[in-house]
Amino acid sequence: MFLLIYLKTNPLQEHHAASFGITQSQANLLIHLMAGLLRKALKHLGELPERNEYRMQHILKSAEDVLIDGFDRPIQRPQASDLQKACYSGKKTHNVKNNVLTTPERRILLLSRTCEGSMHDKYAITSLYTFLLVLHCGKIQVS
Repeated sequence: MFLLIYLKTNPLQEHHAASFGITQSQANLLIHLMAGLLRKALKHLGELPERNEYRMQHILKSAEDVLIDGFDRPIQRPQASDLQKACYSGKKTHNVKNNVLTTPERRILLLSRTCEGSMHDKYAITSLYTFLLVLHCGKIQVS
């Protein structure tokens, strides 16, 4: 529960440690230890999102439908004006964005790299992973 709450809410380690009655250094140690264990467990179960383009192409050939969903993560407003423009989402906040490719059965196929909040979900994923256009022309749905 400790790690899942940390990953979901992304609090300061000091605040997270206080919530569980431990010190910040203990929280840091637990976060790093548990994150490694979680990664190993997900890898063992075959549930890690794919990051290798060639393996992803092989997986996508067998998938009938692919769904794209983007999620924004708020960030502090950048000081540089060019970064402000890139990170401004148009929703009165400054964000960075990640996209996930999933199947209708909720299997996460791909977790994208982080990009600017001003970029549209479909453009972000297809510009980073151009092979998606070739493999799934017309089968990609943006949710």
